[in-house]
Amino acid sequence: MTIKSLKDKFEFDRVFNEGSRVSGRYLTAVIRRTKAGPVRIGIAASGKYGNAVERNRVKRLIREAFKTVLADINRPFEVVVIPKTNAKGVLMSSIYLDMNSLLGKAGVI
Repeated sequence: MTIKSLKDKFEFDRVFNEGSRVSGRYLTAVIRRTKAGPVRIGIAASGKYGNAVERNRVKRLIREAFKTVLADINRPFEVVVIPKTNAKGVLMSSIYLDMNSLLGKAGVI
C-alpha cells in the first residue's frame, strides 16, 4: 500500500468532520475510512506545540513511525495525526508504539 499526504484544508476538514478520534499517550489520530485508494496521512502540529524546530522534528518522527506500521495496514483510510505537547523530546520507539496502538484501537491494523 502506498502513502500519500493530505495537503488541502478541505481534505483535513473532511477527515475531522467524518472521521473517528482515538487518543494515545503522545498522539491523537482522527481516522476516516475510505473504500479504495492509497493510505493518506496529514500531520497537524500547531504553533501551540512549540517552535518550528520542535514541530518539524515531531512530524518527521510521526511520518517514520507511520512508514514502519504501513506493512500491517490492511485497508485504505485517511488519518490526521495530532501530537500532544508531552511528545516533545520523546524517542522514536515511543512514537512508534503509540502509533501502533492508535491504529490498532481504530481497527485498521
